[in-house]
Amino acid sequence: MWYLYILKSEKDGIHYVGISKDVSKRLREHNAGRNRFTKGHIPWKVIYTEEYKNSLEARRREKYFKSGAGRRFVKEKIEGVLGSPPARQRLAVGRGAQACQPEDGWTTKQQRV
Repeated sequence: MWYLYILKSEKDGIHYVGISKDVSKRLREHNAGRNRFTKGHIPWKVIYTEEYKNSLEARRREKYFKSGAGRRFVKEKIEGVLGSPPARQRLAVGRGAQACQPEDGWTTKQQRV
């Protein structure tokens, strides 16, 4: 299974979207500074995940979350559920990043961490 994940920087509230087969391992890599973009915003926590059968489906969803509509979705739906986001928040788009999926009656399996 492949997972789309959204991370939130506990330092400055910035989001990062990615895909991985092992979200826990990937989170450890981000928090260890092994990613060029995320190392400047450590520590990170997982705020959202979605499960997919293959990397292609996960990548499509990742692409959506990196679009303007996807960023708005994260801000309004995901952050809105978890609490009000800071006024100046953005979704990070980094090389090798992967994606996440919605909730509230959507058709694919989801898990919010």
